[in-house]
Amino acid sequence: MGMGLDKLVECLGGKLEKFILTVRYFTEKGYSIDKIKLLFQKGVFPYDWTNAWEKFNRTSLPPRKDFYSLLSQQNISKEDYEHAQKVWKIFEMKNFGEYHDLYLEIDVLLLADVFMNYTINLVLRKKSDLSDSDQIR
Repeated sequence: MGMGLDKLVECLGGKLEKFILTVRYFTEKGYSIDKIKLLFQKGVFPYDWTNAWEKFNRTSLPPRKDFYSLLSQQNISKEDYEHAQKVWKIFEMKNFGEYHDLYLEIDVLLLADVFMNYTINLVLRKKSDLSDSDQIR
């Protein structure tokens, strides 16, 4: 699993049944499946821009230029920014603090779903290997 969360989530193919933990968490919070499906991709966050507490009170998403990463030396794509704007609107964010919290929830839940799917696949593969070895005897 030597790849970033965005690629790992992409490998799950956007299939509802692959995001059991994410779906359970957000349905319990009262969100519809259509809204939840918007979260089946790694979100974007302006790490370098987030350098003061008062920014959490901002009532709109920062401009795309503020998502520039000093670490990677690049900005997010227009498509990723548009997706972030859509998430902000659909999930009715009141301020950047709420966006921050949603971003963290998504990040943790997507990673948990990736690990759960990985574990299930390992168990199924091991079970299959055991079944094959039983047939050889």
